[in-house]
Amino acid sequence: MSPDETPCDVCGFAAAHYELETDITSTAGLAIEVTTGAAAGLSAEELAATPDGFSQSISELLASVENFEGTPLEAAHNGLHTMAEIGAIRATLGQGPTSGDGKVTGLHTSGGGVPKTPADSVEVSRTGVVGDVQNNRIHHGRPLQALCLWSNDVIEALQVEGHPIQPGITGENITLDGLDWATLRPGSKITISGLPVLVSSYATPCSKVASGFSDRNFRRIEQDDHEGWSRLYGIPLAEGTVSVGDAVATG
Repeated sequence: MSPDETPCDVCGFAAAHYELETDITSTAGLAIEVTTGAAAGLSAEELAATPDGFSQSISELLASVENFEGTPLEAAHNGLHTMAEIGAIRATLGQGPTSGDGKVTGLHTSGGGVPKTPADSVEVSRTGVVGDVQNNRIHHGRPLQALCLWSNDVIEALQVEGHPIQPGITGENITLDGLDWATLRPGSKITISGLPVLVSSYATPCSKVASGFSDRNFRRIEQDDHEGWSRLYGIPLAEGTVSVGDAVATG
């Protein structure tokens, strides 16, 4: 598939969003990680299935990413597009996120660094929350990390454990509750305030968020160590206003 200036309807990719060469190369380098993350936990039968309406199985899609030949920009688009396709197949097989309705409980922005400042409403563009800035573009702020999402239910569970965590301390833009957080993964879709968002990857924590943990063990929310507790990155597939109290749903 050729990169285009118009955002892709399936994965939100647009060449115009990738102004930095490092954004292109790093996203291309994550293609295998995000697609395998989208397929994780499926049985051999599910990986081999080709449901009606799809031309390839998940196994075939994974192989196509591994064997993809093209420019870094094309590889970045192909990886995100394939991740979204795997998520759609997974949902068709009944292995997508648990259906549920919730709401936005917090919104946070920053001119750089954490904690982020709370807001009553924000404008969401295709590249993230308008006015939100990341100091470090090596690990944050790339187009596939346009929105950082977290669960208020997870935050409250961490508080019960004795951690001084609060919304915004770990740098999430949107805090929400009411969804089965552990069932969301790369390739999942959620709707926030009527805006479709494609989950793209797990957010790797760093030492800058250690103040939110009683033992400063920020890896408490590392997906590889504690599955289902991680923040998630998402790609907006539309633009609009999000306000505290707005509805959130899977699907």
